[in-house]
Order: sequence, then C-alpha cells, then structure tokens
Amino acid sequence: MAAQARMVAQNGRSLWGSQSPAQALSRLTTTRKHRTPFMSVSPTRVLGLWLQRSDPDQRKRYGFLFRTMARMQNERLPLMMLQKLMRKKLAEEEEVERAAPDDKALSRYEGLRAILHQTDPKAWQDRLNSLASQGWHEEKLDHLVWIMSAKTGDARIERFVSSDAPKPLFLTMILTQSDQLIRKPESLRAIIDYVQRVYNPFSEEVGLSEKLEAKEFIMLLRRLIRHAQRLSPSILEDLGDLTRWYILSIPWKTSVSGDNHDDNGYHKRCYVFNSALTLLSRPAPMQPLLLREFNWRAQCLLLQMSDTMDRPLVIEKTSYRAIRTVLIGLKKSEAEKWVAMRYSKSWPPYRQDFDGHDVKRTFLDDQSRSVKAGSLMTAAGYAEGDYDRALGALGGMTLGSPTVQTRSQPPRDWKNDESHQNFYTMWAMKIRSTRNAQEAWSQFNAFTNAEPNLQIYTEMFLKLQPSRSKVEAIPQCYPGDAREAYPVHEANLSEYELARLAPPTVGELYSRMIHQGIRPIGICLQHLVSVADTLEQGLGYLRDSRLCSEAVSHLEWGNTRPTYGVLKRVPLLVFSSYIHLLCQKQANRGRRQDKQYHRYSELRCVPHAIELVKTRLRPNTAERASFRPVWQMICKALSRPYVAVVASNELENARAALQMFLDFQELAERAIGPDTEIFIYLCRTLQKVLIVQYHDSRSIQGDELVEEAHCKVTAMFSTFSSYVAQPDLEQPQPIGPVHLHTYMRTLAILGDEDGSINLMLWTLQNKSYFDKEVERIGRGQSMLAKTLCAFEAFTRVREDQRAQLDSLLQDWRWPTPEEVQDYIESDATGISHKLYEQANGAALNEISSIGIVDDGMTSIGITG
Repeated sequence: MAAQARMVAQNGRSLWGSQSPAQALSRLTTTRKHRTPFMSVSPTRVLGLWLQRSDPDQRKRYGFLFRTMARMQNERLPLMMLQKLMRKKLAEEEEVERAAPDDKALSRYEGLRAILHQTDPKAWQDRLNSLASQGWHEEKLDHLVWIMSAKTGDARIERFVSSDAPKPLFLTMILTQSDQLIRKPESLRAIIDYVQRVYNPFSEEVGLSEKLEAKEFIMLLRRLIRHAQRLSPSILEDLGDLTRWYILSIPWKTSVSGDNHDDNGYHKRCYVFNSALTLLSRPAPMQPLLLREFNWRAQCLLLQMSDTMDRPLVIEKTSYRAIRTVLIGLKKSEAEKWVAMRYSKSWPPYRQDFDGHDVKRTFLDDQSRSVKAGSLMTAAGYAEGDYDRALGALGGMTLGSPTVQTRSQPPRDWKNDESHQNFYTMWAMKIRSTRNAQEAWSQFNAFTNAEPNLQIYTEMFLKLQPSRSKVEAIPQCYPGDAREAYPVHEANLSEYELARLAPPTVGELYSRMIHQGIRPIGICLQHLVSVADTLEQGLGYLRDSRLCSEAVSHLEWGNTRPTYGVLKRVPLLVFSSYIHLLCQKQANRGRRQDKQYHRYSELRCVPHAIELVKTRLRPNTAERASFRPVWQMICKALSRPYVAVVASNELENARAALQMFLDFQELAERAIGPDTEIFIYLCRTLQKVLIVQYHDSRSIQGDELVEEAHCKVTAMFSTFSSYVAQPDLEQPQPIGPVHLHTYMRTLAILGDEDGSINLMLWTLQNKSYFDKEVERIGRGQSMLAKTLCAFEAFTRVREDQRAQLDSLLQDWRWPTPEEVQDYIESDATGISHKLYEQANGAALNEISSIGIVDDGMTSIGITG
C-alpha cells in the first residue's frame, strides 16, 4: 500500500487513471509483447498529412492511411492524438450536418466514422490509462489536440508557444514541416524563442519532452531555414544565433576543473557546426543574390564563435564550399571593386597599374574573398576538384589567369557516381565568367576533346540573350555584377578576325543542340521560353522538350480550357517562364486611339495568364502560398505605362487595368499575403489613372475605383510599417527607399497631404532602419533623396508640423530649392508641375541650367 501511495500524483490523481491498482497491474503485466509495436508508416507523418485534409486531392490520396490509423490499437502518443483529432473532426461535421444537412459532408468521412464508432470504449480507456502511466494524462493530450486543431499553421504555432509546458519534439517537427502554410515571420521567431527557452538539449531531466539530439536539431534547423528564406531571410541571423546556442550547450569537459576534454562532445560540435554552415548557404527562392548577405551574416556568427573557442572547430571541405558559394553571390567589397576597375579590356582581363599604390599591391591582394577561402581550403589539406575550380572561375581565378568575381548562384555539385559531371560544371562556369557573347564563344570552344552538354548550351544561350538593359544605364556596374553584356572591343581586329570570333545566333545554336540529340529542359527551357520572340516560338520550345504534349496544349489560349490535373504536369518554374512570356507579349498602346488598333489576341495575354495561374495554383496548397513570381509578373505587366487591356481610349484603358489589378491583387494577397513588390506595382497602376484624369482636368472626388485603390494602398503600407515599428519582428520582404518614394508620389497625386505628412514623420522616426537599407540597396541614397524632394515639392506643412519634422531630422537635411526644381523638371509626365503649382499656389520658377536629378544626387537627405 505504501508503494501505491507513492504513485499518487501531486494533483491528487492516480497514475493508474480511473482503474483500480489490480486492474492496472494486470494490464501492465500482460503477455502482450508490444504495446507500441513497430509501424511501417509513421503516425507522426500521417498526423502531418491529416492537417492538409482540406485539400480534396490530399483526402483522396491518403484516405487509406487515415482509415488504417483509425483501426490501430496501440498507445503511441502521435497515434492517440491523430485518433482524437479524427473524433473531434467527426463531431464537428455531425454538428454542422444537424444545422444544414449535406450528403456530401456526410460521405466525406463515412469510412472513418464507421471505424471509430466500432472502437471498444473499454479498450480506448485502457490506452488512455497507458499514456497516463507515462505522464500524458488525458488533459495534456486534449491540450495537444487543441493545438493541432487550429485552422492555420500560424494559429497552431500561436497555441503551441502559449505556454512553456513541455511538449513532445515530434510536435515541433510537424509544425515546421515544409507543407505547413506559415505566413507570419513572427511565428518562426516564436518557435526559435520556444526552443531556446524550453529545450535543454543535454540535460538529464527534460520533463515530458525528449532531448534535442544533434540529428534532430539539424532536421529542425533545415525546416526553419526553408520557412525563413520564404518569409523573411533576415531570420537567418536568428537561426545562426540558435545554432551557436546549441553548439555551446554541448558539453565537452569531462572534469570539473575543465582539464580533460570529451572527444565525442567535440565531434558533435563539429558535426552541428559544419552541417549548419552548409544549410545556411542555401539561397532564398526569391531574389537570392540580393538576400545573400543574410546567409553570410549567419555563417559569420558561427565562424566568429569557432575563432573564440579554446579549441576551434574543424571546417570540412563541404563547409569551405558552402562559404565560397555564399561569397560569390555577395556584392563586391570595396577592395574587389578597386581591383575590377584596374583590369584591362582584353581577355583574360589582366590588371593595369595606374599609380604607386597599384605597384605595391601583390598577387594575393587582387584575389576575391571567395578565392581566398579556396586557398584556405587547400592549405587545410583538402584536394581541389573540378567543382572547386568552377567556384574559382566565378570567384575570379581560373587556371592561374586573373579574372573578376562574377556574382552568381552556385552551380550544382555532382556527387558519387556522377562526380565526372563536375568537369562540365567547370566548363560552364568559365563561360559564365566572361563579359560578352564573343568571349563566351571562345570559352565554349575551349575544350575540343569533349562534346558540350545541356549545361554548356544553357550558359551560352544566356550569353547570347542577355538582359535588354544596357550596362551604361546601370550606375557603378562592374564586370561580373550582372548578366548585362559588356561591349566587345574590336578596334584592333580585322573584319576576317571579327567574323571568325563572332558567336552563332540563337537559332543556329539551338539547331546544333537539337541535332546533337539534346532536348531543352530545366534552366535552358525556362530561359528560352521566357525570352522567346513570339508565343508560338515559346510553345515550340515546350513541344521540343520532354513535357507532356497534352499539358503544352492546355497552356495555349483558345485551344482547350485548362485543367489543374493536366497543368500540374508542367514544372512550376517552366510554368512561371510561360507566364512571363505572356506578360511580355501583352500589347502596348500606340498613337492611334481607335478600337481596331490591337488584335483581340494581343489583349488576351494577361487575362489568359491570370486564368492559368488560378487553375495551376489551387487554394490551400503549399506551392500557391510560397511561389511568388507569377503573382508579381502579372501585377508588373498591368502596371506598365503603356499596357493595353481594352481597345478604348487612354482613360478607360487605365481604369480597366486598375480594376483588373485590384481583382487579381485580392486573389494574390489571399495566396501569398501582402507583398512589397505588388505594392509598388499597385501604386504605379493607380498613378496612371490619376495622371490621365489630371491631364483631362477630371476630378477624383467621389471616384469609387480610385477610393478603393487608395484604401488598399494605405492598408498595405500600414501592414509593412507595423513590422518595421516592432524590432522583434521582420516583414516578409524589406521595405526600402523605393517604396517610400513610390508611396509619397502616389499620396501627392491623390492630394492626401495628411498621409504625406504622416509618412514623413514615420520615416524620420525610423531613420536608423532606413540608414541600414540605404547601405544595403544600390541607389538607396538617391531614392531617399527623391522622397524628400517629393515631400518638399508637393506637401503644404504647417509651422508646428515643420518644427516636429525638424526635431527628428538630426543628421539628415532637407533638399535645397534648386534640388527640388531639378526633381520636378525630371518628370517626363508633366504631373509634377501641376502638383507643385497646386501645393504652392504659383508656377515653378525658371532656372538656368541645373542638371536633372539622377543617381548622382546621393547626398540629399543624408548629411549636410
């Protein structure tokens, strides 16, 4: 009896549950061998699939698994949670059925209902008592079920972190799975804080939650990184700090004095350290090069930690490669810019000495950070392979010839039996590190003893069809900074030599590739389709690929109504390329205003793209919520200055584009949440309507369409500004000076002076944030200067408001009258003159000759 008394819990409830001690002892001493037997399908995995049951395809595909799990009679915690969730869901369905009878709702879970109704209540209670003997009383189980029964991933995480009570590790893993639709960055931060607050990885007493072993931590880190890159890449720094906390919590001192070290603990530290460096090198799915700095910041936290330890951690070869792949994606440092300026125009671009400082520079001083990391790798004793030489070519060193760093995504690293493919990777990267098509063609023919493969052809196509923007139009652009092709210097070449070095056309190279038996797939197909001259040519590339012919036919307009089942056979990135082509081929307005100017098919490209996106990206799917490019492409097309969406006059066309934008933007926001790029496109589309109405002297008062767009723009910016105002939160994409200038001009054209003043007050209150954004983004100072000019030119400010603004200005300064006039004169639409006259009550003063505001106006608004 004394032993039984000791088994009573502190809350007065017996660990045996509602059973008598005799019944409990009989149950625990049964001849049944396994109360938690091995299962071929993990209940944890099925529990994660159950959360996706709202998708009809998921219900149909995994219905057999759900019914199988409903029949199971063991005491695994995930299984008991799943069955509890099933019971709760069926009870909710029956309640709905009583209120509004629906045969479809009943048949949806008919099989599960029959299985669960056949469950023996005594056997169910016996299993609950078995869990209670392990510390999981039914109240705690109900709490876990309450967490998982939330409708969205963010709501589940909010419930999960609402208390510090220990929870099983598998629950954390389920909440961070890649198919969980997490939309809020603060949800990820809450998970990170919970792990650091609740888990004590190597403590002997961790309550009801398991120890967070090294392999489980790496799995959790992998999942958190994937969500962070999609939502807010700046959270990578927090994940680097989380990894540092975990590594330092691994014990490796075997004595109190700390004289002896445990090699096993040191090996665990090295394992986590190197695994994290590799995971943190993964590029973001959107704007990977622009956001590379967050990868580097996270890696630096780990490298600095290792340097400060008594016994620095060993950096493996894969970690060196991971560091190099991040470094080649970063913007050039000041030293690397200095080196790039001193290369000649020949190929390879050998450096020139212009002054005494250049003469004193050594060969090592000209190496980029990526090349120096490669030198450290070889110094550590690791042999250099073809993949390392490929990274060397991108970093600015190939076969001993000095080149420049080429800012780029890392190529694929082929492993094991396919490692011989790294030779072609090296060949392809030598082509990528050239500056124009002529230099690329010479590298294409550099290896005469091997036939080029698809990767080689892809890099050559990219050089033959570079970005349409000119290098001269990009300020401070150095070789290797972008895909733009630099001009060929042919002053000393004869016509015969020029003809010999001239690369083939895209058609000639494509015919050679097809004749060789190589079909366009992957990046090659995506590029060819996105830059095709016509829709028919783009469809021709798709037909030549290995895609299903039925899927290609569903992409055509007017051929057949697209269906999800067929369109799903088209890879998402290829689908995105075709949407890009459709947006590019949408007609532009010309000088003629008659309704017959555009063919009907030319006006149907964007509406057809919208229909395809609605069909391909179904609601309640992970790819719909995580894939942003197609939503942004269509919004960008509708915001083009001269895009034609209806065969009518300019005003009706602009209003039709705005209405189409608002309808599509509402759909996009439900899918991917508020997006800063779409915000800019909405402002531009609204400005088109306002500018036309201003030129026609039409009032915008009482215009329902304009008021709806005004409310939407204000609401979107309010959402973005709320993240900046809270230091512990990060918005999905950083909001910067470009957004400020676009929003300020939109408010000015709308005549919302109060909104303009509030915007400027908010900007000055968050000066430290925008100072960082100015340093991070090219042209940041120029766009911030234009924002201040727009405010000064178009906003009437009272004296008390001016005093409040001046008190917040500090090390910034207001633009001079001459700079404001330059800004107004640079507006090709002419709307700035009217806005200035409206705000100041007088015409703009004529000035003699002051240059137009451009990227050189970088000092305005920063320092006096």
